[in-house]
Amino acid sequence: MTGATSAADRGKAAGSRWVVAAVIAVGALHAVQLFSPLRLNHDAVRLLAMAWSAHTTGSYAPGGMVEQFPVGYPAMVRALLSLGLGHTMWLNALNLAWLAVAAGSVYWIARRMLRLPADRSWLAALAPLLSWVTVKHVAIPLSDVPFLGLAMLALAFGQRFWLQQEFTDWPAGLAALLAAIASVSVRTVGLAVVGTVLLAAVLHPRCRRLIAAGSLDRRRMSQLVAPAGIIAVVGAVLLIRSEWFVLQFTAPSSYFHQLFVHRGLGPETTIAGTVGERLVETVAIAGNVPFPAGYPGIQWLLGGTVLAVVARSLWVGRRQQLPLLLFAALSLLILLVWPYADPRFLLPLIPVAALSLLTTVPAWVAANHRWRRLAQAYAAAYALLGVAALVYSIRLTVAGREMANDYSYGTYRLTYQHAFGLAPTATADAVDSNLLVTLRRFEPLAR
Repeated sequence: MTGATSAADRGKAAGSRWVVAAVIAVGALHAVQLFSPLRLNHDAVRLLAMAWSAHTTGSYAPGGMVEQFPVGYPAMVRALLSLGLGHTMWLNALNLAWLAVAAGSVYWIARRMLRLPADRSWLAALAPLLSWVTVKHVAIPLSDVPFLGLAMLALAFGQRFWLQQEFTDWPAGLAALLAAIASVSVRTVGLAVVGTVLLAAVLHPRCRRLIAAGSLDRRRMSQLVAPAGIIAVVGAVLLIRSEWFVLQFTAPSSYFHQLFVHRGLGPETTIAGTVGERLVETVAIAGNVPFPAGYPGIQWLLGGTVLAVVARSLWVGRRQQLPLLLFAALSLLILLVWPYADPRFLLPLIPVAALSLLTTVPAWVAANHRWRRLAQAYAAAYALLGVAALVYSIRLTVAGREMANDYSYGTYRLTYQHAFGLAPTATADAVDSNLLVTLRRFEPLAR
């Protein structure tokens, strides 16, 4: 019996070493993207314009035009500019640093809070690192990867606060709240992180016991509720009068306005269309490959199945991982009224799904030989597709100036070729002027 146990322990140790080696190898492949030429899309150009405007004029409104985006990420880039580090390599380094924070936080949640074995904890950290969405966007100066890092950091501290027996670990709760507030400054969907931290505190068993035991009697409750109500009303008035509220809800260019302009008709049609987009994005995330358009019915069915499996896993493990469940639910609730389609919006849910599935699924998968083989085949396919995405991304990185011939398409590609000296005779109306200015500001290869 001892010999069998020893052999099993040796097998687990060997498995952990292989997973750690995979994490190191994938991390090294990501690090190569530090040297990538600047990769831009429309949102990245706008965010960098905000940072440049703040650096040169003190205002995050380039040309006097206020953007919809929160200022958190432009503020990070502004700090780099102030330090004389405002070029591509440091923009890439910023995203890679936040990716490391995200992976480390996921491992911390898995190993220390959920008490998963080392190999499963490293696998949870690998899940976002090997996603094609992460690979694609870690080399693009966008707020998605910094938000991923802040959200996972807040969830790590929030999970630690949730698992305590008494309200003694207040530093963890405070750290979770601060990270959550910081996430809102980076992306508006960070409201889901703030809601998760606050709800986890209210729903904590100790808080509920205090209420049930009468420790908070009616008089004390009224003393708490009345000031809280006044603060909430004042805060709501200030919020509605704020520039942020106008940009998000009432301005013609606001997300809320665009939601109904983009969809048309009424709320039912709007939400139905957005649900369809989220299901298609779920398939692209779970399959770890950007699926071509078409066959929406099949993609909706597959996406719904994936969401159902993850939702069941989160619900089964809710006593231990309630912050993960709350974050997933609140994020999806916000994304139901998000007027744009892009799989990167689901990026923070990848580690949440991995943590939950690796906590609850292995018990029933291990009991069925076929399910175990299927799970192993899926994990292998996911990993191989992630490595393929990394290899393709690295090919763009090492191409240097020649990257302009393969990156993006249409006007953007021609602008890159013009900026990198590969299409020097391009006419002014054939290039994107904002993209060209941004490349010349941040990319040493541009001229």
